[in-house]
This record gives sequence, C-alpha cells and structure tokens, in this order.
Amino acid sequence: LAAAVAAAACQDLAFEPQDPQTVTFAPSLGINLSQFTRLPSGTYYRDVAVGSGAVVETTSTVGVTYKGYLADGRVFDSTSTTGSATFALANVVPGFRNGLAGARQGSRRQLIIPPSQGYGN
Repeated sequence: LAAAVAAAACQDLAFEPQDPQTVTFAPSLGINLSQFTRLPSGTYYRDVAVGSGAVVETTSTVGVTYKGYLADGRVFDSTSTTGSATFALANVVPGFRNGLAGARQGSRRQLIIPPSQGYGN
C-alpha cells in the first residue's frame, strides 16, 4: 500500500531528472554539496548525527523516519503520518539502500539520490 501511495503521488509531480552537481536546490533544503560524500553510484550522503549502534549493511532490515524532497523543495514521500517505517534494504531503491549502508544504528543521515538510483525519470 505504501508503494502504491508513493507512486500515485509521484505521478502528479513534473520534474526533469538532473545530476546533483548541476542542480540548484531550494534554499529551504539547506544543501551544500561540498559537505556530502559522493558514492561511486552517484548517491550522496552526509551524517547529521552519528549513532553508536550496529553498522547498517545493504542486507539489513531498518526502521527509519524520513521525508523525501525533490530539488525544488516539494515533498514526495514521508513517514510523517506513520511515525516510522521498517523495511529490508534489499527491497528499496539503490540510492536509499547504498546511502544508508555504513551508517550506525541511531544515526541521522541526509541523502541526495539521483534519478538513476531512485525512481527514475
């Protein structure tokens, strides 16, 4: 059900896929790409707070609270109504899976996921 809701919500949002290095992010997002680490896949991450728990693997099942934004600041998905979501990283888009891998349990991490690692165009 959550995937169907997210897909339906995304159908109404018109946007052009862009390389994060060439994007002008909405000021409200506070993105400074020089503060992020770029993974070989093109996904970027920045640790806002580092937890002290176990290290997340790409095969882990995680519980997260998140809000997904487009570069222009529009929200396209969020756990704001449920409080959190639990899922196997093997079942999510590559940018989310690879962007969370290596974080410690209890961390707060910001991701920038290019369309090729997310939901595509």
